[in-house]
Amino acid sequence: MHAGRTALFGLLLAAAALAHAGSASLQVSAVVAPRVSAVVEDSPRVIQVAAADVTRGYVDFDAPVVIHLRSNLAHAFVLQMQSDTSAVARIEARTLAGPAQPTAGGLLVPPAAGQRQIVVRLRFVLAPDTAPGHYPWPLRLAGTA
Repeated sequence: MHAGRTALFGLLLAAAALAHAGSASLQVSAVVAPRVSAVVEDSPRVIQVAAADVTRGYVDFDAPVVIHLRSNLAHAFVLQMQSDTSAVARIEARTLAGPAQPTAGGLLVPPAAGQRQIVVRLRFVLAPDTAPGHYPWPLRLAGTA
């Protein structure tokens, strides 16, 4: 036990001597992975497709859809709007509030890291073989830099 204390004391003395002997530099770098998080507030579970919608080729979802965004990106990104069901060929958005512009396949979100809220109206363009009925809520979001 005495030998262990002596060795520890010796290491402490050596560390103290090195600290007084000069200086050392240490370079540290880190890479922060880009991240975009998008959550739809109170999205319905289904959309209803009527015969008139099938004839017209789309369903306009009348209720505003609120999307909460979080990002650590310092540059613009595209919030892609994709369909989770084969009944919907594509999703189009019209911005009602918030910093985003409609673009092919989603919304172009301008640079600004942090939290934001976007309010949109959605149009679900139906696939040619879609029949009237109830379908699962088709909106799936993905952020791409």
